Amino acid sequence: MTVLIILGKYILIAIGIIMGLSVLFSLAPLVAGVGGGIYLIDSGGDKNIGVLLIICGIIGQIFWSAYLKNL
Repeated sequence: MTVLIILGKYILIAIGIIMGLSVLFSLAPLVAGVGGGIYLIDSGGDKNIGVLLIICGIIGQIFWSAYLKNL
């Protein structure tokens, strides 16, 4: 019985990791674009390029979501 409980715990952890990775994959352009833009602005880099990265991340997310829906 304890073997089933331990095995069930690891199965739930594996399912959680797979679900987390799938969500991360589907939000990749948004995370990369917005995260990179905010980092660039905060680190004292060029603010125009940072804003451009944020905008490109949002636009990329729209197209990426449409692409994933059509698979």
